[in-house]
Amino acid sequence: CSTTQSKTDKVCVAIRRAIEAHDAGGRWELAALTSYAAGDAPDLSAALRRVAVLREIELAHATQNTLNVDTRRGARDESVNAAVALKHLLFLVGGPTLYAAALGTYDLSLAYLVAQHAHMDPGEYVPELQHLQSMREHERRAEVAKRLRRIDEAITEYLLDGDVERAGELAKDHKLFPHALAEAARLNLKDARTVLLLKHADALSVAMRFDDAAVARLAAGDVPGALDEYRSATSWRQAMTLAARLNVDPKAMRDIAEELCESLVMTDPLSAARVASTHLKDVDRAVDCFILAKAWRDATSCAYADNRGDLMQTTIAPAA
Repeated sequence: CSTTQSKTDKVCVAIRRAIEAHDAGGRWELAALTSYAAGDAPDLSAALRRVAVLREIELAHATQNTLNVDTRRGARDESVNAAVALKHLLFLVGGPTLYAAALGTYDLSLAYLVAQHAHMDPGEYVPELQHLQSMREHERRAEVAKRLRRIDEAITEYLLDGDVERAGELAKDHKLFPHALAEAARLNLKDARTVLLLKHADALSVAMRFDDAAVARLAAGDVPGALDEYRSATSWRQAMTLAARLNVDPKAMRDIAEELCESLVMTDPLSAARVASTHLKDVDRAVDCFILAKAWRDATSCAYADNRGDLMQTTIAPAA
């Protein structure tokens, strides 16, 4: 402590107070709490678990004449009770921080104890704790995790609670669909995974990532939806393949090809030419698109393959 920077002076004060105020057993208990609460990455949950153990021992002593615990453990804990331990932690980190950490242990009685010793306004914490107490276990844990911004944990707890809608909303808002899908697979929640895949596809579609949305829909078994996504992406090969897989009638197939060709002609005339040639059987349009793409050999091959050598003189040569 003599060489500690000013930012850790509070920790040194806490250690000195522990040494001065308590015997050997209490000194080491408070020193242990200090070690958990100090540093750049404090482990307040571990510190609070120690407090919970002290509290359990006190309650057991209050209801039993004898307690079957290790003699050394009992001797160590006699000089430090839960109240002293909590005051020590409150001195180190403050009331709001310790209360949030207590909530993070999902032990509402411990959170209540911390709030009491921190002299928080009962009007603030009592209604919150009562509301949490009224919830189902996994719903409560999810709400606490969300309050503490532990979103990945909240998603997992909502899935365990069977609330896929809220899990999906969190995944959407925080771009955590990969985590949500992995958790659904790990927990073997097949129906939930399907719902999450469809929600993921919706989010990808809104972000105009139509190809990725199509893949998500295929994984969920939504082949017609995947076809719509591929049409939006003008991914003509995948769209025409899925249309054939769905046994779309010839007229609808031609309508899809027509839509794709019109969408592609200005952005990807080479693909538009192939759609016109392969799926629309429209040689004139295919040659025009090949010319637009300056694909002269393809234009010539397409014309002669359909016995339309006249296009060489009337269209291809003049354009070249």
